[in-house]
Amino acid sequence: MGIQFAAARAVSAVSTWGLKNVFHRPAANFPGKMALYVDPRLIADLRPKLRTGSFVVVGTNGKTTVTNLLADILEQAGQRVVCNRTGANLDSGVATALLHAKPSDWGVFESDELWLAKILPHLQASYVVLLNLFRDQLDRVGEIDRIQDSIARALETSPDTVLLYNADDPLCAAIAARVGNASVAFGLSESMGLPQNTVADAQMCQQCSSMMEYEYRQYGQLGAYRCPSCGFERPALDYAAEGVRLGTDGLGFDVVRAADGDAGNAAPEGGRRFATEDEGRFSTEGEEGAAAESRENAAFEGAKSAVPVLSVKAPYTGAYMVYNLLATAAAADLAGCPADAVGRAIDCFDPQNGRLQTFDIAGRRVLLNLAKNPTGFNQNLKIVAQDPNPKVVAFFVNDKEGDGRDVSWLWDIDFEELVEAGAMTVFSGGIRGNDVQVRLKYADIPSVVVSDADDLLARIASAPKEQNAYFIANYTALPSVHAALTAAAAAADGATVSVPAPAPGSAPAPGSASASGSTLASDSAPASGGASVSGGAPASGSTPVSASDAPALDAAGGFGSGRPSSSPTGDRADSSSVAAPVAAPASCSTVSQEPGLPFSEEGSVPAVSCISTASAAPTAPDPVPANGVPADVAPAPAATPRVVIAHLFPDLLNLYGDGGNVRILAQRLRWRGIPVEVRRASHGESIDLAGVDLVFLGGGPDREQRLASSELMRMRDELRAYVEDGGVLLAICGGYQILGREWLLGDEVEEGLGIIDMTTERAAGGSADRLIDNIVLRSPLATLPVVGYENHAGRTRLGTGVEAFGSVASSTGHGNNEVDKADGVRYKNLVGTYLHGPLLAKNPEVADHLLARALERSAARSGVAAPTLAPLDDSVEKGANEALCKRFGAR
Repeated sequence: MGIQFAAARAVSAVSTWGLKNVFHRPAANFPGKMALYVDPRLIADLRPKLRTGSFVVVGTNGKTTVTNLLADILEQAGQRVVCNRTGANLDSGVATALLHAKPSDWGVFESDELWLAKILPHLQASYVVLLNLFRDQLDRVGEIDRIQDSIARALETSPDTVLLYNADDPLCAAIAARVGNASVAFGLSESMGLPQNTVADAQMCQQCSSMMEYEYRQYGQLGAYRCPSCGFERPALDYAAEGVRLGTDGLGFDVVRAADGDAGNAAPEGGRRFATEDEGRFSTEGEEGAAAESRENAAFEGAKSAVPVLSVKAPYTGAYMVYNLLATAAAADLAGCPADAVGRAIDCFDPQNGRLQTFDIAGRRVLLNLAKNPTGFNQNLKIVAQDPNPKVVAFFVNDKEGDGRDVSWLWDIDFEELVEAGAMTVFSGGIRGNDVQVRLKYADIPSVVVSDADDLLARIASAPKEQNAYFIANYTALPSVHAALTAAAAAADGATVSVPAPAPGSAPAPGSASASGSTLASDSAPASGGASVSGGAPASGSTPVSASDAPALDAAGGFGSGRPSSSPTGDRADSSSVAAPVAAPASCSTVSQEPGLPFSEEGSVPAVSCISTASAAPTAPDPVPANGVPADVAPAPAATPRVVIAHLFPDLLNLYGDGGNVRILAQRLRWRGIPVEVRRASHGESIDLAGVDLVFLGGGPDREQRLASSELMRMRDELRAYVEDGGVLLAICGGYQILGREWLLGDEVEEGLGIIDMTTERAAGGSADRLIDNIVLRSPLATLPVVGYENHAGRTRLGTGVEAFGSVASSTGHGNNEVDKADGVRYKNLVGTYLHGPLLAKNPEVADHLLARALERSAARSGVAAPTLAPLDDSVEKGANEALCKRFGAR
């Protein structure tokens, strides 16, 4: 301390006064940022303000909720608390909170994962609470390995900090295993029995790079895991949730703690002591051989040794809230808070920051929540699906720096789950609202793009008030939606509009204590001005319409039945056939598509139901039905050959939503009535390419690519023969690189498949020297520009005479390297590219080019004439394409 510290405090005081009194803006970040310029050790200088200690909460999802709730619990327990409640989670936000605070007992601070390394060395927190790690903002923060390294390095700078971590997450457990800090593990003692989503972020063991095995999964990669090769497994639990109850009226569970030992680490003054690795936990560590093999993963077997902590009941729903509340309860227990303080804080919890916040808008209940990655979105969709009544659903997605510029992750969200969630009216918004609309279209969910939340509220104002609304927004989209709802709720309060009482057995209204977690039952029609999901033909997209142009609603909540349709429908139970893997070498799994039956992706909800969309002219039939096939185009002939698509190693190579390309290809065939079969060859499974018409190969993280590359090298001759025979192959990023003579695996140059005369080399700056940006190409395969997103460290050079997929036509993006201004490769029916997005989402011409060639190959194998692909209504895809071309200056 000294002159620098005094100057920093003065700068902070002046900037705080100016922000609040002159600019009328919150002073959550800037004062601390300015003060840190003056005194880089400011956080360390302010640390003595915290008499007892501090918590720092990190993790991909749930940080703000856990931080605020833990602060509330400590205050309920009579403690004075400093907290960065607004979510200002950089070092500047922590510094600002400390500068503005009076001397206190505890500090509770949210931290961005990568900024923990700047905060923890100075704060020397008592505890770091590590909630989870999911793939998020790959273009900004990189792969999860980088985040793990950063957190581990931060903990090494604060050796007395105790790590309280989610042991159900192998990515968190891997950090606990590598650092020397004392650690406390929490998790669930039993399976919640939840249906699983398509994508999980940790398929491989980080200790030995073998495939992980699960006794059960909760969601994502969370669950009871074990590596069969090296024995890495879920650690024994110090805190566990038992008897989890998830219902329409909220959730509940019991928290138990391992018995305290007498040789554990000392907690900070006022805190609780906990068991060490060798004491008090319910495990038999040290057992070997068969005994270790038979050990139960559930850490709380033999509950007689467990110490009950408290029972949790909350008016929230969603499995992720179980983990948030368990982490908070464990942290509160470590801090010595009594159970009744936890209960009071949960009952009163209302952060009013858009996280699970419920609004009353003129008698309609609106739930607003944050979701910024596939795992978060998937958990929110489960909340929506619990409401069986007609409802309004809206998704707002931005692509600002705080969100990540790449929105390919939208294709890792299982929007298909909404198809069976009852009647709903769906909207998309935000900067990338068009991209959301495209994704929803391929999930057979029509939607209307709105300009902002005020536009949306105007559109649904005339809908029955009994219809609940669910607004889900990503990081930078949330504040404006929150502000609009707050203003609308305030206006409604001035009008003293009464809210109908919840109906018995209705779905939850999370975050509303007065509602006891219930939403309002309704048999009413959907909101006008949107797109309705209620049953019928597969969806195409819809274009924005004004509220006054919205069509009339029929008694069933749809937009009338005068709309022609050539799309087949079928019984859901018969919609797909999945073949089980056979003995080694295992065969790939198969999802078949017969004409008249809807296609489904393995591991996701099959697409069904009649879906009608809004129209500006409701009195006249639309010449293009919902599936995008013009009314005068007949369905494909009965003799149309089946198209077989092979998806190679989807369990390893699906880093940027690239598997969405397979969904797009299959849907575009299904909408035309052409039978399609998707064969997925996962790790350890074999596939015969002789019966395949189109092969898809994506990219993945280095660890997964290394494992997949060994399998691909064994297939080298077969793949080369397939391509030379005219087989269609689409390869993205790492899958594209390996087609050449040499390719980049991490920082190492490896031998490639040699199918294409090209090489990929390491950039001068190593793997951190990446080409990352939106990109637009001109390609011979399309009349429209080809739009996508690149994120790669390799620099690819094509051999003499080898043709690129396209030339860079935008002011952003590089392509293969910084010099050539070209991306990808074309050879026979092979297309390789660095473009994510996924590639085919906004480039339907490229998709149909590949499908036409695949259909020709299928027809040749079957000895029949290849039918012509019927045109589809691609106005939604083209609208998204045009928006990006304008934005990025495509020539």
